[in-house]
Amino acid sequence: VALCDLDIVNPYFRSADFGPKAQEMGIEMIVPPFARTNVDAPVVNPRLDGAIRQRDRQVVIDVGGDDAGAAAVGRYSRAILEQGASLTPCCLPRQGDGYHADSPSGSPFASATALRRMILSGEPAESLLPYVPESLFPLYESLLSERNLSATGPDSLSGMLTARLLSLSAAGADLCDFWDVSPEIAGRLSRSAERLLSWNERVESLWTKQYTRSRISRALLHILLNIRREAAEQKKATGYISYLRLLGFSPAGRSLLPALKDQASCPIVTKAADHRELLSADIYASNLYYGLKTGLVPQCRNEYQRQIVC
Repeated sequence: VALCDLDIVNPYFRSADFGPKAQEMGIEMIVPPFARTNVDAPVVNPRLDGAIRQRDRQVVIDVGGDDAGAAAVGRYSRAILEQGASLTPCCLPRQGDGYHADSPSGSPFASATALRRMILSGEPAESLLPYVPESLFPLYESLLSERNLSATGPDSLSGMLTARLLSLSAAGADLCDFWDVSPEIAGRLSRSAERLLSWNERVESLWTKQYTRSRISRALLHILLNIRREAAEQKKATGYISYLRLLGFSPAGRSLLPALKDQASCPIVTKAADHRELLSADIYASNLYYGLKTGLVPQCRNEYQRQIVC
């Protein structure tokens, strides 16, 4: 079996993180040349073409969405057809607005970017009606009437990020200690720490051809949430999963809980207070998020203070 990563839409390839484990299972990993490096580049591995043409094994291909993802798959359509695969490659062109259109053009198919901006700008729920399924509209209407969603956009984190950068700069901290922060990003951040920028403005000030906006946003978020490189590597080594959190169960499911706890390979959390140290990073992130909603949502509490649904 070969696992091929062809997702060039989001070039932050995660499949490579599981290379050693896949190798133990006899799975060949075919990932981009720059996987697990500081370079975000939409490059595919030339070994993929050979893997597709080999008939003696199964090939699993992870592809991206939008036009760029379709173009990547199209590059290998001839090789797939030559193998007699029961597939019919076809192009399903996007209808309606463009993938990243900033605002609806009147088409019944608006981009997710446009809908997100409409929600965050505080437009009335009725403005979404032409673009969302009728059955889901009451849910949108309820959420928009109860919450100020504009308070939880990226720029709402601007003040916290600036305070964090100033604090780290004053302490002489090495920003490269944080996950996804390369020496180049760290240097540019250190030189601009005292600039009072919004989140999006800071992303734009750091953006280059070498580092995508999504990569820079991840780096900034890891700094804000205190996600260190060493801790991230430890998470990778254990498969990223350090606990299972139970959100709810039915009366019938309650009887299975003791057996699940006995056989699970990691702790099953039913009460956050009993696992404060294990959950510390997640509780911190949840407190930051729900702190943005303080005063906007009655009796606002982070998700780890809520009762199990049963």
